[in-house]
Amino acid sequence: MRKINDELELGIEHYAGLGAMSNLQGWKNQEHTTYVAADFKVKGMEVNFGVGHGYQKAEDDWVIKSIVAFPFN
Repeated sequence: MRKINDELELGIEHYAGLGAMSNLQGWKNQEHTTYVAADFKVKGMEVNFGVGHGYQKAEDDWVIKSIVAFPFN
């Protein structure tokens, strides 16, 4: 992630599903998705939002993801 200002970071994330450790799959059977993502804060919550593209036939072509973290105080 690259810090843009005190409230925003932008970057690239890559997620890979390689299969079970006892039976690692070849590249064509693995799941790979790369996201352009942003981290920012809204009303005390931390938000990670991204738009991604999957590779190989196992994944969705386009994915939108969001992770929201909020304090328990």
